[in-house]
Amino acid sequence: MLEVEVAVLFDNVEAADEEEFSAEENDSALIASFGESQGEGDHGLSATGEAASCCVVQPTARHVNCKACLALSLKLVAESLNDELLQVFLDFMRELEESKGDGLKAELVWGYPNAYTVVRTLTSIYPPLAFWSGYSSCRLISANYLNDYAVWVFGDTNGTDQSTRHLVMPRRWIDMNGKTDESIWKAAQRAIIGQLITHPVINYLHLIEILHKVYDRLDVLSVLRHLEEQKILKRVCMDYNIERKVGEMTAHEEEHTKWELSERLDWQEFI
Repeated sequence: MLEVEVAVLFDNVEAADEEEFSAEENDSALIASFGESQGEGDHGLSATGEAASCCVVQPTARHVNCKACLALSLKLVAESLNDELLQVFLDFMRELEESKGDGLKAELVWGYPNAYTVVRTLTSIYPPLAFWSGYSSCRLISANYLNDYAVWVFGDTNGTDQSTRHLVMPRRWIDMNGKTDESIWKAAQRAIIGQLITHPVINYLHLIEILHKVYDRLDVLSVLRHLEEQKILKRVCMDYNIERKVGEMTAHEEEHTKWELSERLDWQEFI
């Protein structure tokens, strides 16, 4: 009887060790998927071996998908977290990578343990390990798939200086050199403000419906975010976490968040 009990206990220990080893292997594979910088020669390439936006090649790059740069970000994050939070972070990152270019819908993201801490860690470090996008709903996407959402532009007018080549998110007011066309940018702001004058306390989905022939979902989100930061618009919030930014909300939150003009509006700024 004693021999049987010892054998069962030994088998359980072996199974536990195998599970722990498997988890460690998965964590190592995840970290390896972001690459490991061996020097400047590794920079400038994505996880798939394509040309990438890189902090070393393009020091002013805002959107980065260089494998070596992202590996450094992941390493810095891993070193800053305690063991418990690190495991939560790595589990989330694994799920995010498995979603590939589709990303994770906001509903799934915010249902994850320690979601607020994990998401802010991912998106606030430079270069960010993930970004928010989505043309039909808010989604968090791994920076490894930035090429699916951004476009390459040259910072110089001739389009020949490779050192100025960088990724930008396409918006109606961004020109072929990645510069903001101020007249188009102001027109987009006027369009949103005009709708709020004629439709006081309107929700985001209604704005999309009215403006979809001219501005897509991400255009409208960008303008709303800017006008809110400038305190020109304010939210009328219904039953959700106010800390979530524009472009990070669930479909329910977008539907039940209405917008109105604040007293800060000065039309002279938009002429």
